[in-house]
Formats: sequence, C-alpha cells, structure tokens
Amino acid sequence: MATSGKVDYHIHYFVDGCASDEMTLPNIAAEAVRIGLEEIGILKHYSQELPNKETKWVSWKRIIPKQFVDFLTDIRSFHSPAGLHILAGVETELLNDQGKINIPQSDIDKLDFINLSVHWLPDL
Repeated sequence: MATSGKVDYHIHYFVDGCASDEMTLPNIAAEAVRIGLEEIGILKHYSQELPNKETKWVSWKRIIPKQFVDFLTDIRSFHSPAGLHILAGVETELLNDQGKINIPQSDIDKLDFINLSVHWLPDL
C-alpha cells in the first residue's frame, strides 16, 4: 500500500493495442521507480462480450483467454524493484445500471483491481 499517494492505476500492458511494444513489466517498473511511484496498477483490456456479438467492435476486441492467463502469470512471477508494489487489473465495461460488468466472477477473483469504463450500455 502506498503511503505517499504517488500511484498510477492505469498503465496498459504491451499486449493491448493502446500500449506500445515497450510496455513490458521491466520497462514499466523501471519508469515507475524513476519517477518516484510507490504503487502501480497494470491493466489488460477484458471484454467478455461486445455489442455486435463478434470478436471485434470499433477498436475493442473480445478477450483472448491465453493473453489473460499470460498477463497474470507475468505479473505474479515478476520481481518488482524494492519500494514498488505492482497490482494486476483489467479495464472492462459497465454493462447496465445494476452494476453488471463485462468479466466473469471466476476471472475477477484472480485480480487485484478493476477499472470500469462506460463504452456502451446495452442493458440501460
């Protein structure tokens, strides 16, 4: 847990299209330490469903299960530098006004945090 408030919980991992190929754990950790962050949250996009029921919609893609497993394996096995705490999370969508989100509970249980976005609300 960070005590200084120097945190960033929205850092995308290199496998997502919004991140560069250089956004690997060693590079992310080194930059976080360089700028004095104590805690960071690394995100993988996770969309179980898309509005068009296809594998891609606009710039979103349905989750590839192997990428999710590899992401978690990489983070859980990474030895972060002293003084830096790394959390594993996803960015996913809020699906309705009752709080349903676009990831199954079985995968939520594997995470440290979730960032929610309102990209589309099919059941509002």
